[in-house]
Amino acid sequence: MPDTGSAPQRPIDAAMEANHRIGNQLATLLALAKKAAGKLATGPDVVRREDAVTVINGFAAKLAAVSTLHRTLAKTRRGDVQLACFLGDTLQPLKELYGDRLRLETRIDRGCTVTYDHAYVLALAFAEIVTNAMKYAHPTGLPVEMSVVGAATACGTITLEISDDGVGLPEGFDPQRGSGVGMKMIRSMVNAAGGELRTTSDALGLTLSMTLPEKRAGGGSLR
Repeated sequence: MPDTGSAPQRPIDAAMEANHRIGNQLATLLALAKKAAGKLATGPDVVRREDAVTVINGFAAKLAAVSTLHRTLAKTRRGDVQLACFLGDTLQPLKELYGDRLRLETRIDRGCTVTYDHAYVLALAFAEIVTNAMKYAHPTGLPVEMSVVGAATACGTITLEISDDGVGLPEGFDPQRGSGVGMKMIRSMVNAAGGELRTTSDALGLTLSMTLPEKRAGGGSLR
């Protein structure tokens, strides 16, 4: 009799799990698209070219980030993601989108590894933050200088700071309540992953700081 153990089913199970995750990620992006469309539908009849390009580039950045995540996972047999390699790979399509206006430097500790779910959170967060910076950091159209610094702490958490050199948030603006749809979604996802999102703004620019729990602690499924 042939062996009817569970081993032959593992590739199928892995494919089903991957399809499940990708399907949920596409559903998230679809929900964002619907909210953006709803916002445009209640706005002026004529949309400025710059605003339309910003919306399209924003979704292109998110799709590129998620695509990069899955290409990264396809190249490794492990379930964890090397943050330095992943964010490095994510930069290329963003540079192609924004050209010379985006100048971005990364400094990520080689020891930083995150789970698949946390990598997905970071992928969307990274794309959203860059998109917002390109829109708001320098309204006059000057190039935007951004830095991404990541480190693993002694207690096992991962910290990531994304900063720009722009004009910062408007005076009196509450980042916890006044953010747009995209950032509200990112904050919700970071919280669901067991992490924290903090915002610091001054005349030298804006910094978004994320802290994610250590891999062993889990942080909940984002599926």
